Order: sequence, then structure tokens, then C-alpha cells
Amino acid sequence: MKRVVFIIPSFTGGGAERVIITFLKYINRNQIEPILIVQNDEGPLRNLVPPDVKVFNLEVIRFRSGVYKLIQIIRNLQPTAIISTFSHINVTLLAFKLFIPRSTKIIIREANTPSKSLKSTHSPKFFNFICRRYYPRADAVLCSSNLIANEINREFRVPLSKIVRINNPVDIEAIRRSIDKPYHDKNFKRYFIAAGRLTFQKGFDRLLDDFSNTPPKFGLIILGEGSERKLLERQIEKLGLESRVLLKGFISKPWPLYSGAEAFLLPSRWEGMPNAALEALACGTPVIATPESGGMAEICKIAPEKAITIATSGKPFIKAIITVSENFTPSSPSSLLPSNWEVKEVTRQLENLIFT
Repeated sequence: MKRVVFIIPSFTGGGAERVIITFLKYINRNQIEPILIVQNDEGPLRNLVPPDVKVFNLEVIRFRSGVYKLIQIIRNLQPTAIISTFSHINVTLLAFKLFIPRSTKIIIREANTPSKSLKSTHSPKFFNFICRRYYPRADAVLCSSNLIANEINREFRVPLSKIVRINNPVDIEAIRRSIDKPYHDKNFKRYFIAAGRLTFQKGFDRLLDDFSNTPPKFGLIILGEGSERKLLERQIEKLGLESRVLLKGFISKPWPLYSGAEAFLLPSRWEGMPNAALEALACGTPVIATPESGGMAEICKIAPEKAITIATSGKPFIKAIITVSENFTPSSPSSLLPSNWEVKEVTRQLENLIFT
């Protein structure tokens, strides 16, 4: 039995946290004992953690404040591997690698394109410097798209031999089972869906600008919470979209909403491989995404025709919304997501990496 420690900041409703929780659910219990360490245990995803997974809470606001406690836990557990996601956790873990048992593999996961995500930090040049210094110390770096993998190699000088391309795990069967009755909103003749943290990265502000130029019969539902909620509410009011745009907050199982929509809209300014868009495809719902939306362009090449449309924010995005509406067929009878993202196959790939 191998003991594997996963590390995330909290249980907020982000895609990176969902990926780790999905791995916790499906990893082979006959070979691996999964353990979770969190910076703090706040957030709506807490109830999704499997009951047999032991959770250690560092109870700190800043991750670096919990390093001593983290190292103590790791040394007591003596795990075969540690798997972390989020750059600040990755860097901190690798900086203190000397205090971690030498037999423990450190596997880090990069969820976003560094060229864009680092610009959002307080000190982009410094953070780029420390990532370049510490990332090569990892035993493996997991990347969810070729775009991220290429940047990790180029920007952080991580050898290609340490970079592992591994898809986000998506439980396609469970999602399909949950959408017997696709959502219908009687207030809209047609509605579109978007989901994610309400932050600058996700681009909901520019989505609202675009959506204000679509036909009045169109409605938009945005799922998620975040720091820009008040700003988006004011923008909705300013654009006169109060009757057409709904901010529904976080919903743990949004798939009936996805399946009833004409399209999932992804207006992000940067991404790695957006989990919500993958789940929308699994529901049979086409995706309209900006070119900055990470690996969506890669999936576009292997997904069914018209499953994904890549369109620049502005007139091209507006045109794509109107065009997909003209060709709308409710709730596809099958998934539009290629089987390469199927949860059991992806989890097996992770297990093979742990045992290698």
C-alpha cells in the first residue's frame, strides 16, 4: 500500500480543486491510501471529498505560514508521493524539499499558462524567477495541455523528461446520468451558460459587453462566486441586462443547467484546461471559447465537428453566439468530449506515474 498526499489551498469551487477531489475519489484503494492536506478547509467542495480520505487542515491564511506544520505532517506520514497544485504551493514545497524524506516523490501540477497567470501576481518577475529556480527540482510536472507543457519547458527550464501531459479527469458517465431532465428557463426562448470564479481572469466583464449585443430573446446564466461579483452586478445594471443575465452563484452539480443551454460560453483571458468547459462538452453542450482559453483549441482538433468554436472577444464572439443558436439542438444524446478525458483512464495514468 502506497501513501499519497494531495495538497490544495481550500475547498473553493475552482477547477483545480475539483480535479484533485476527482482523483481522490477514483484512485485505486487497493494500492494507494490517499491523504489530503489543505491550507484551510473553507469552501463548498468540502462535502465532495470521499469520507475515507483523511484531511489535515493547516488552518492558515497564507500557505507559507503553515510550512512547519506541513513538513511535520509529511515526515510523520512518510508518503510515497506528494501531489500539489497551484504555483505558490508548488514553489513552497520545492523550496523545502531538503526537509522532506528523500524517498518521497514530489509531483507538481500547473493548471494555467504561466505567461498569462504570472502577470496577475504582485511581483511577476520575482515569481517567474523563483518558479524557474525551483520547478526543475520536481520529480514530475503535470500539465493539462500541450500549451502549458511547452511554456513550463521554455519559461521555467524544466527538462522535457520531467514534464507529463495528463488530462483533467472527467466522470463522463456520472455527468450523463445526472441530466435526465435538462434545465429549462421559461423566461428565455434560448439561454446560454457560463461558469467559473468571478475574477478578472475569467473575462465575464467582456462577456457581458458581448452579450448586450445579442438578440433580446437570449438569456445568460453565470454560475460561480468571486471577488468581482459586485462589479459584474453594476455592469449588468449599466447595460440594462437585469432581465437577461442571472448570477446564480455556486452550484455543485450544474450539469442539468449545462445540458439545457444552447452553448457554454468561455470568455477567459487565460486558462490551462478549463474543467467547466470539459463538463459542458460531456453534457453534449457545444462550447464557444476565446483563443486565450488554454487547451480548448487542442480539443477542437479531435472533438466532433462544431463541438467547439474558437472566437475572439467582440464581434467574432457575438457572431458565434448567434450562429450556434441558429443550429441549436437541445441536449446531445452523447458526450462531445473525447474519451481521452474519461476519469478512469486518466486516473490510471496518474497511478502509473506514482509507481514508476
